[in-house]
Amino acid sequence: MNNNTQESKVQLEYINKCTEIVKEKYEKEPAFYIQNAGCQMNSLQTETVAGITVQDYENWKDYEDREQQKRMQKLEDNEATKTVMAKIAQLLDMGITLESACEFARISVDDYKEYQKRNTK
Repeated sequence: MNNNTQESKVQLEYINKCTEIVKEKYEKEPAFYIQNAGCQMNSLQTETVAGITVQDYENWKDYEDREQQKRMQKLEDNEATKTVMAKIAQLLDMGITLESACEFARISVDDYKEYQKRNTK
């Protein structure tokens, strides 16, 4: 076995051992793990990178949560719009005027007509 293969095996064993230690130490897996070996400057750089990474991860997670909320709200709004528009159609079928049906649904006649145009194409 050459030195590179042996070194790779040693590194893999080390990584696996570190993984076990991290799993034992933390309830959930950390988003990242940085280990340095060397002088104090490496430690300072590691702390700096860790701080940036944590902040970026939290910002990204907050952004993802907001985007998911927006997507869910849009879906809910679309479903609510479909329900309201279907109710207006039912009111029209019952002989109620468009103006009265739209007033009941609290939307404008123009909004209803625009919705109809967009959804009948």
